[in-house]
Amino acid sequence: MKNTKRKKNNVVRIFFVSLLKSVLFMIVLLLAGFASYKVSYTILSDGRGNVRTSKGDIADIIEEAQTDEISKNLIYVCNGDRIVSLMLEICNTNTNNMDYVTIPARTEFTIPTTMYQKLCTVNEEIPQIVRLGRLKTYFANDEDAFGYGELIIEKMLGVKISYYTVLDYETFKNHYRRKWVNVVFKQDTATATPDADGNIPSSQTTRVAERIAIASSSYINQLKDIAGDQEKIAEYIKEQYERVNSNLTVYNKIGY
Repeated sequence: MKNTKRKKNNVVRIFFVSLLKSVLFMIVLLLAGFASYKVSYTILSDGRGNVRTSKGDIADIIEEAQTDEISKNLIYVCNGDRIVSLMLEICNTNTNNMDYVTIPARTEFTIPTTMYQKLCTVNEEIPQIVRLGRLKTYFANDEDAFGYGELIIEKMLGVKISYYTVLDYETFKNHYRRKWVNVVFKQDTATATPDADGNIPSSQTTRVAERIAIASSSYINQLKDIAGDQEKIAEYIKEQYERVNSNLTVYNKIGY
């Protein structure tokens, strides 16, 4: 009888010990998951860990945007929930030159493994091969989509992007026009595909037709009308910022 009672006590004790361990394990798991999310969101951009969220016109994503002597502005063009076009606006304040690089929205990019693992803590269902035009579908909100999208495109292009701007489709049509051009892509021999005889050509080129975005004549004339007048330029930028989102403040935009 005593043995039976002792066995019951042992079973009860083992049960509660196991239950306590399970509860502690779940608490540790939840804390680790939350910490992993916060750390990855903080260090995803070059490990600098300077993430802040302000309550101004738009939250600063990943890092505080700033202008350089040669600044690169990633422009997202959105029509509803879709990103229909992307451009990289390169402004050289030394030469007063502005160049645009069109990035096709249908471009697909394989995210490097290390970066992909960190992004999975934000959304575990994000694919490793992403289509740029679908960035908004991979994240819970637009700010994350544009902020993390900036990092993905940085990795894809191999350049440091200064800030991003989001235009609606109507504003885009008022400022830019589409033009068909022939684009020649050149492939390095290191990644070239051998021919039927197994020989690797010295270079491979592919010619395709692409639609690029260029500034419209009316937009260029509008900018010419305010050129050299600081007050008009500042007022124009303030008006534009009422129709766009950006992680660059209007103050910094006016500054450069």
